Amino acid sequence: MNRKANLLAIRASLRPLAAALLMMGLCPARAQSAGDSLPEWARPYVPYAERVVGSPQRWRSAALRDEQHRLVVALSSPECDICLDRETGIATSLFTSGRHDTSSMPDNIPEQVAVEHAARLMALAGVDVLDGWTLSSVRLRDAGSAGRRYDVGWRRYHCGIRLPSFISVEVNAATGAVTSFLMVDDPVKIPVHFPLSWQAAMARARALKRIGSLTVESAEPAITYDPEPPWPQRAVWKIVCSDHTDGRRYEAVIDAVSGEVSHVYPARSNKKKAPATGATVLSRPAVPKVDWKAARKAKPPQTVFQRHLAKHGRISFSDAADAPAGKP
Repeated sequence: MNRKANLLAIRASLRPLAAALLMMGLCPARAQSAGDSLPEWARPYVPYAERVVGSPQRWRSAALRDEQHRLVVALSSPECDICLDRETGIATSLFTSGRHDTSSMPDNIPEQVAVEHAARLMALAGVDVLDGWTLSSVRLRDAGSAGRRYDVGWRRYHCGIRLPSFISVEVNAATGAVTSFLMVDDPVKIPVHFPLSWQAAMARARALKRIGSLTVESAEPAITYDPEPPWPQRAVWKIVCSDHTDGRRYEAVIDAVSGEVSHVYPARSNKKKAPATGATVLSRPAVPKVDWKAARKAKPPQTVFQRHLAKHGRISFSDAADAPAGKP
């Protein structure tokens, strides 16, 4: 089955769940749980968290965290840690502590099934991966004593330019259970302006002697963050190069405005791997076709948080007086 057919099958399987979530307004009915032991300000988030986890939890702590670009509510139980966006309740990360016995399950679930499980979990988290997200990679790896894992990734693009948005989901390859996920979907806060072509960016990098006479394999325009505080957004070229003498590969991040080389680091090998640690990276052009005029004029897509706020509004906090100072 080809990639297009896979995505169509996933889309068909998710539509009933997506429709159900929309009818619920992403605000499920709340069952009695140990969330009643949490501070009053944290209790509105319990049903959002338990919808993702799939069962009532013995929540033992709640905290409000500033994750650089947004405030999230972090809930912790003996079985998992989950973070939810403070304003919408959309889950931004999940890490489970339970281990799954895979000794009697020697075979991996099919790749498409892993993608479907990841997409269903993200729908419960409040994110429809079929709405503006591009499935970018599916990687099977051996996690040692934890068993085999699929790493499923999605990204978002604007007129061919990579946005500061990604989803990474870890799926148990034997059972299909989602063991963790991380989602970032930040708004674009700078002009979508790339005055330097990737060729000009490479020429400046070579002039600065940061890159030698390497062969360019691919060049992708992206909106990303400066690695130094206060971490402003930057328009950059992500350029993958290879050294024909030893076969090593590197990724260079070059500012598309100033030509400054942010950093150069080793890139993953593109060689075929054994089935136990294989990878499927969905094909994109070596240099994506970008409609630069449209990219400058059109507004980048809204984030999942912005769309949710426009449609459903923010969470109604039950007792703001009991929240931490300066918080909800």
